[in-house]
Order: sequence, then C-alpha cells, then structure tokens
Amino acid sequence: MKCKELIRQGMIWNVEDGKDISFWFDNWIDKKCLRDLLNLYESEISYPTIKVYEFIQNKQWNVCKLSQTINNRSIV
Repeated sequence: MKCKELIRQGMIWNVEDGKDISFWFDNWIDKKCLRDLLNLYESEISYPTIKVYEFIQNKQWNVCKLSQTINNRSIV
C-alpha cells in the first residue's frame, strides 16, 4: 500500500475529456491534487465524487462553475 501511495503522488493526468479524473483528489494540476492546493480537509468538500469533466463545456473550462466551486481566483 505504501508503494501505491508513492506512485499516486508522482502521477499527473492528461485531462482530455476529464471523465476519469477526480476533481478534488487526482494530481491533475501542477502534479498536485486540488484538495492539497487549496489546503482543504476531505470533510470540507461538498461533492467529493465530482469529476473534472463536469467543469468542461464545449471543450472549454466552465469558468463560472469553477468560480462557484473553488474560492481561489489564482487557480480558477
């Protein structure tokens, strides 16, 4: 199990359609997960199972939805 976590920390995702990427827990932003970048506890996350694709519309980021979900302008 320790090895699995170590590998997971070094992974980075290619977003593509975002259907398989956890918005909060996968390392898809600057080799980190969004939860860590925002210093959030898991209990602070309203929708922990949300996927990246839910923030993509017509192959572009839905900035309005991102802004409503993430309270950090520099990341949005």
